[in-house]
Amino acid sequence: MSRIKRVLGLAGIVVLALAMLFGCARLFWDAPQQSGWYIRLNVGDPGAKAIGVGEYEVTGLAIAVYGPGNQLLGSFDWDAVDGPKSYTVQVNEAGTHRIEVTHFGENNGEVVEASETAEFDIQPMVITVIDITPGAIGVIEVEGGQPPEPIDLTGYWDFYWTLDGQPEVGPVLFCIKQTDSTLTSDLGFSGSITGSTVFLEAWVDMGEGDPLYVRFDGTVSGEEGAYEINGDASGDMGAGTFRMIFPSAAPFGRLDLEGEVDEVPISLHTDYALGGGGETEGGIGEFELTYSDHNSRATLWLHMQGPLEVGVYQMPDDNWWLDFDWQPPDGPGLDEVVINDTGTLTITSFIEGEGIAGTFDALGGALTCSFDVSFFEQWEPE
Repeated sequence: MSRIKRVLGLAGIVVLALAMLFGCARLFWDAPQQSGWYIRLNVGDPGAKAIGVGEYEVTGLAIAVYGPGNQLLGSFDWDAVDGPKSYTVQVNEAGTHRIEVTHFGENNGEVVEASETAEFDIQPMVITVIDITPGAIGVIEVEGGQPPEPIDLTGYWDFYWTLDGQPEVGPVLFCIKQTDSTLTSDLGFSGSITGSTVFLEAWVDMGEGDPLYVRFDGTVSGEEGAYEINGDASGDMGAGTFRMIFPSAAPFGRLDLEGEVDEVPISLHTDYALGGGGETEGGIGEFELTYSDHNSRATLWLHMQGPLEVGVYQMPDDNWWLDFDWQPPDGPGLDEVVINDTGTLTITSFIEGEGIAGTFDALGGALTCSFDVSFFEQWEPE
């Protein structure tokens, strides 16, 4: 019987990383991002004001923003022909900041200029908006603005991990659920996000000795709907780096699972399911359906005495199993339950290497399933 390549879990990642350490593995901002503190510079209507009493037309501005310790955070040259513009300056710390603006004009072909400076304080996690009117000396307006929208990391990510001196592992499907600033994951990780700073940690029980501790510290960049996290890995596995990309590029499909197991109602309806296997070797066809989120998991595995083909098949109890954790919103759940029984499998569509669709029922019809998934293969340790 061919061996199903199952979606890689946390324990699998650790096993793979350990194998890599011992040499016997098979691998498998235009503007800065507004995910933390920042200053927005708004340059107003050109020519609305003039420099001094001479009424010289403004032709341009030179703008520089400094942080504590006279650190230059950003400099910009504005030309009147560009019209109103906004610029973004990333801020690294609270405290007193300074803006310097030089207004340029023309007097019978000669350049005239006037400069001004304003100081202001940065508040944590608040957007500071500075309005600059060309030619209006002494009228730099600084407003506190509103806090930026918090980053929500909820969803499915592609996760990559690199131990120092070793090849990169991934992609691994990584589901995050964010509640306020708290993060949980289907791979056993938990952590938090503050501004754009993220940490995740897990203790992995490998069945021998003490659990292994793994920690990831990273920074979120990008914009809503297209985030990336990059940072450092540490812990019992050693030092390294990691990266995560959202949204995941996994070819998700549909899975509906309805019924009752051990008197616990099951109702799973998701567009985030994946297929595995989908191979026929030695006259044995097999495939699996998988789903996981931050607190529930389901894996339905089936194998057939014959090739995978469109048709209806009666499945003996030793030809399939459903292994899952189920945590409903209310009431008791199921923890690592494995069930099998006779069942009926109907394959309505199958394309080797691409995907499979159909239905499955078991437990005398008490548990029904319909699926339409693509195959998504990932490496796993030998």
